[in-house]
Amino acid sequence: MGTQIVLAISLLGVIASIRFLRDAFVPGSFGLPETAVGAAGSAMAAGFLFLFAFTLGGIAQLLGLPKITGYLLGGMLVGPELLGTLSARNIADLSVVNGFAIGVIAFVAGAELRPQLLRERGGIILRILVCEIGIVFVLLAAVALLLREFVPFLAGLPFAAAVAMAFVFASIATVHSPAVTIALLNEVRSSGPVTSTTLGVVVVADVLVVLLATLSIAGAQSVLSPEAGFDIAAIGTIAWELIGALVAGALLGLLIDLYLRRVGTRLVIFVIFVIFFGYELADVLHVEYMLFMLAAGFFVENISPVDGEPLIEAIQDASVPAYVMFFSVAGGSIHLRELAMLWPVALGAVALRAGGLWLGTRIGAEWAQAEPQVKRYTWMGLVSQAGVALGLATVASRALGEYGGQIQTMFLAMIAIHEIIGPVLFRTALSRAGELPAQAEEVHTVRQAHA
Repeated sequence: MGTQIVLAISLLGVIASIRFLRDAFVPGSFGLPETAVGAAGSAMAAGFLFLFAFTLGGIAQLLGLPKITGYLLGGMLVGPELLGTLSARNIADLSVVNGFAIGVIAFVAGAELRPQLLRERGGIILRILVCEIGIVFVLLAAVALLLREFVPFLAGLPFAAAVAMAFVFASIATVHSPAVTIALLNEVRSSGPVTSTTLGVVVVADVLVVLLATLSIAGAQSVLSPEAGFDIAAIGTIAWELIGALVAGALLGLLIDLYLRRVGTRLVIFVIFVIFFGYELADVLHVEYMLFMLAAGFFVENISPVDGEPLIEAIQDASVPAYVMFFSVAGGSIHLRELAMLWPVALGAVALRAGGLWLGTRIGAEWAQAEPQVKRYTWMGLVSQAGVALGLATVASRALGEYGGQIQTMFLAMIAIHEIIGPVLFRTALSRAGELPAQAEEVHTVRQAHA
């Protein structure tokens, strides 16, 4: 660990020196345009951030923490709101890697959703999903209304408008983070009922909660602006984004199947092409990108007659650098100022949401007669929030004006907390459930000895 700590400190010193020398010259010096200087700075930032975050990921692993936590802390530490080694522009420029990383994450998630898993655990997943979403939604909406004079986006609103805004807040709070869940599962390679149940819940929930949040935002918009009426067009748009993503993803899976059957070589290069092609295609078709790539992965692995395992392995080989950049950029984008301003309210909302997840998961698992470890630990894998929640909060900000902006600010603070504690809680849950590879092997050995 000592060597990695020295390396991390050395990297900080190198990048600080380079930035000092670069900033000593005014943009435009020596005939270089400002855009060229900015692009060079962002390219340098990408290489530095990758090495620094990767090093902190290794340190986190030695401390018994998820590597993702190290990546997040690395980005947050050198980001614009702490040391400022990377500027806001650098972080914005690096956000282009998110599309590639999300594509990798979603494709692997689709491949992991085996029909056997859905048949065996479909009832458990649906019961837990219904209970935890319902309880979190009702609990947060009710408490927000009871304390509305102390809640920034509810204070002073008429009761009907306050109810509508509380529904928007509660619906976005039901969102999970498929990216964090899948990345962590790929890192630790766990297996067992908690692993499969959590994966199923977060993937299926991604569709339902987007629809719930969209309906809530459209309803609040009609209450706050009665002259505008209920925006039925928004519902049609979101329906196309979800349903169209499934159809288009299956068609992309069919194209991948043709390549694997007719060519089947240079899979790493083909993977890079598929991810970026899918990103552009989803944008052109206006469909939800993560669901689009998830459907493609599911088709290739479970419906296509060709063996998709070599392609999945190639994607997993490319996943490590994608995860490092994705989560380090996410760490650099954490809004610490909002957290500093709203931390008491945000911390209370995070604790209340966690309580709702625990209660809802417990009730759903009891209803489904799930395994004891599923009842105890699955809720810990549902705490993380990231890009989907932030995206919905941004939609609320645009649609609902000042009050939507206040909801967005609240979620910026909450997501900062969720991104830090979520991966740690999930890895703890997998460890306590005995589903990490070394633990699973030990359990298997013990069972063979007793057989």
